[in-house]
Amino acid sequence: MINSELKKEPLNDFTEILRGELKSRTQRNPKYSLRAFARDLGISPARLSRILSARAVSSRAMTLKIGSKLGFKDEKLDWFIALVESRYGKNPTEKAAAQALVDRYSEGILTKKLTVKNPFYWSWYHFTIRRMTQLKDFRVNFDWIAKALGMRKAHVKKAVDELLMEGALMMVNGKLEIHENYSVQIEGDKALFCRRMEKSLYPRKLKSILGTNRERSHHARHFFALNHAQMEEIKRLIRSFENQVDDLTYKTQEPDDVYLLSIDFCALTQTK
Repeated sequence: MINSELKKEPLNDFTEILRGELKSRTQRNPKYSLRAFARDLGISPARLSRILSARAVSSRAMTLKIGSKLGFKDEKLDWFIALVESRYGKNPTEKAAAQALVDRYSEGILTKKLTVKNPFYWSWYHFTIRRMTQLKDFRVNFDWIAKALGMRKAHVKKAVDELLMEGALMMVNGKLEIHENYSVQIEGDKALFCRRMEKSLYPRKLKSILGTNRERSHHARHFFALNHAQMEEIKRLIRSFENQVDDLTYKTQEPDDVYLLSIDFCALTQTK
């Protein structure tokens, strides 16, 4: 059986999200300032400063504007607004509804637990096909998908049928769409799943690693000496990084390609 759920640290504080976004932007551009952030959000620097220091509360209209400027939309925008209304809402009924929405996504932004009742072997192309539906030039055409992935049409059709069967994809007005974000956690023979996944992905990763075009990829190898007691702290840092990248992808407008982020942190010696 396969349980699909996103394992990430919750980020359910409105001001912390804004502080994190400002920090991220200043790290990418040291000249970026609170004034520039306020300009990009469409509010005054003074108002933003008071919100960030918890000396002022964002109204629903302002929260909607800020969320839209940050690239949130649909369900995620509703969730973003609910973060404020669940804490500062005046109407008890609306406040309770907002809290229910926040609680629903308490394990991560826009996630949903899914138990697969008719398990199939998830492979790299199941995940890739799901994300391909978000591409601006995506076509609900098995020949087109098969050519893009370098796969046989029959295998693509089977994968799409499996994704639709389990609710990992939905057909809406003749279009394939994603409505929730899933990560797959395997119960049972996890080693078998990993072997299958890595075996099928290895040729594609190797082609990118050995390629000369670095503009559309990044590959790095780091070798460390550390104490086993540091392992949990290292894992926490890696999860934090993964979450930041994951959150950033939500803001992507008109994506034009599907990417893989693969992180391996493992022992190279057998001293213990």
